[in-house]
Amino acid sequence: MLLFLLFIQLFFSNSIKANEEIKLDSIINYANSFKNDTDKINAYFKYDDYIYRYSPKLDSALNRLIVFLCDSNLKKSQLSDKEKNNFYNQKARSFNNLGLYFKNLANIDSAIHYFDKCLEIYEEIDNKFKIATTYTNICNTYLITDDYENALKYIYKSREINIESNNKKGLISVKFHKVVP
Repeated sequence: MLLFLLFIQLFFSNSIKANEEIKLDSIINYANSFKNDTDKINAYFKYDDYIYRYSPKLDSALNRLIVFLCDSNLKKSQLSDKEKNNFYNQKARSFNNLGLYFKNLANIDSAIHYFDKCLEIYEEIDNKFKIATTYTNICNTYLITDDYENALKYIYKSREINIESNNKKGLISVKFHKVVP
């Protein structure tokens, strides 16, 4: 019986109810149980995909919170290079998520704004794989409005980086993309 109760507690403490009533406060409380911001951010990202499926607006708030935590930590002078790189990557990931959120709302200007912010960070830390992925996301955003000129511009940028970095998975993605002949 005790083992069953422990299992139930563990199961419910590590999952989110699959409905629209997910509360950001409960996730914040879970994340705040961790002492450092890196673990808090990782806890937020643990639930990020689930939250997006059931409440994209709530997920948008969560990603803004992650950006805030990253910015707060990046102001600290005692961070190691590894810690800085981690916070930059997490911040860029949140900007990407915000770009996807606005893309799915067909709010092209806001989507491009967040993808550009994401791209700036990935370029600064020289993450070629993520730069190519972000270019593909920008391409997909322009496709929503049938802006094929910009879509092609960004998918070709993605393809070029994938060729340079020998990223076969990225190349396959670009090869079978709707706008590339």
